Amino acid sequence: MSKPEYNAWIEAYVERSLGHVRGRCNNASAEMTKAFPELRYATGFVLPDEQSRSELPTVSMSLEARCSVYDRDVGLTQHAWCVTPEGEIVDPTVSQFRKRDLIYVEYNAEVHGPLPAGKCPNCGNIVFPEQNGICNEVCHRQFAEYLRKEGARF
Repeated sequence: MSKPEYNAWIEAYVERSLGHVRGRCNNASAEMTKAFPELRYATGFVLPDEQSRSELPTVSMSLEARCSVYDRDVGLTQHAWCVTPEGEIVDPTVSQFRKRDLIYVEYNAEVHGPLPAGKCPNCGNIVFPEQNGICNEVCHRQFAEYLRKEGARF
C-alpha cells in the first residue's frame, strides 16, 4: 500500500501538469525520487497483461525484430517509475494509462538488448545505436539528398 505522502505528491504533480502527464514519466519519476530519497528511479516497460511478456525485446533478436517491437504503431511502451525499498511500484504518471493493473518490467541490457537511440531524421522510425542514426540505406540516401538541397539554398 502506497504511502499517503506519495499519493499527495502525485496528485499535486498531476495538478501542476494540468492533467497532461503522458510522456512525462522520466521527469516525474526523477522529481519524485528527489522529493522522496528512499524511492529508487526505475526504467523499463509497461505491459497490459502477462501475455505481452512474449513481446519484450531480447538480446538474441535481429535488428529488424527489435525495430518492430518498438514500432510506434505497434507499441511496446517504454516507461519510468519509482520503486519503494520494499519493491512496491509508485508510478507518478500512471493516470496516462487506461488500464490500472499494469505489469512493470525493469530494463536489463543483458536480457533486453540495446535501447533505441532515437528516431530516423528522414522517416521517424526508431533507430538503434548500430544504425548510426538513420534506419536504412533508402532513408540515408533520401536524407542526404534533402540536406544537399537545403545546403544549396544558403
